[in-house]
Amino acid sequence: GVLPVIVMASLGAAYVEHVRNEAGLRDKLTAQARNLAAQIMTDRQYYATTVVPRISGLGGTLGSDYADVHGRFPLPATFVRETSEAIAQSEHGYSTRLISPWPINRAQGVRDAFQIEGFSYLAQHPDEPFIRTERIDGRETLRVLMADRAFSQSCVDCHNRNADSPRRDFQIGDVIGGLEISVP
Repeated sequence: GVLPVIVMASLGAAYVEHVRNEAGLRDKLTAQARNLAAQIMTDRQYYATTVVPRISGLGGTLGSDYADVHGRFPLPATFVRETSEAIAQSEHGYSTRLISPWPINRAQGVRDAFQIEGFSYLAQHPDEPFIRTERIDGRETLRVLMADRAFSQSCVDCHNRNADSPRRDFQIGDVIGGLEISVP
């Protein structure tokens, strides 16, 4: 009779509402990840265009070994990496990581299928994020990879001239890596 129809209709409505809520949460988390990426990249660009020239003007140098060398300061990518590591250790619930298929620092290389597929996607769609939801450590996690582009000549020169760089033909505007944001 009528009871099975009511039960089926109720289950159907509950499922539709669940899908709608899940899509809304995904959209909200994606927007949050985009905003976070914009903040991180803006901080790095400010560091690279305002702080770095002043360091050079004062006779300082830049390098990833800044902690061991007097008068040396972190590279912009080192600044982002160390800031990202600090965020990951906090209790904010998300992590960020600057990575590249052509890493100067091998530890910042591509590690898994998400990143491989993400960089393949970014090569064709550099202005759009690559997004996937995966189960990590038993939790549904939204992973977002956004293109990191060479925004200044100093960025291009650093990558092209570094002896540890696996690629040395970057130009301004090229995708040189990506910022991955993971939100459980």
